[in-house]
Amino acid sequence: MDEYRHHVSGFFSHREEAEGAVDRLAELGVPRERLQLFDAGSGPAVAEPKGESNEPKNRSYPIPFA
Repeated sequence: MDEYRHHVSGFFSHREEAEGAVDRLAELGVPRERLQLFDAGSGPAVAEPKGESNEPKNRSYPIPFA
């Protein structure tokens, strides 16, 4: 049987909630080395827009829940 990797994301208002979710997933058997926790400032660097790349492209984007 082929191994299929699932990618799941969760978004939390408070870091403590996110850490609790990681702990619970580990308790349920997900190996900790397969879990990653990112905070607001830990994402990749964003490239500066060039030319007209910051013009609207008539796309719809999901609205995040508050």
